[in-house]
Amino acid sequence: MTIRPARMEDVLEIAAVHVRSWQAAYRGLLPRAYLDGLDPGQRIGQWERSLSAAGWFHGRTLVVDAGGRLSGFVS
Repeated sequence: MTIRPARMEDVLEIAAVHVRSWQAAYRGLLPRAYLDGLDPGQRIGQWERSLSAAGWFHGRTLVVDAGGRLSGFVS
């Protein structure tokens, strides 16, 4: 496992981890239909904006790279 700064090419995987984490963490707390309807594709723009704005602080979003697959992030 490697922890490294997020790159623009990571946005799809970050968005997928983001959605999966919400679906796991909020199951039973938020309506099932809402959680099931979350779409990583709807988060891509958010992450593109976030990563492109990170120039003021290099490494603002970090990812966990497990053999070429992202398994987590912190922002």
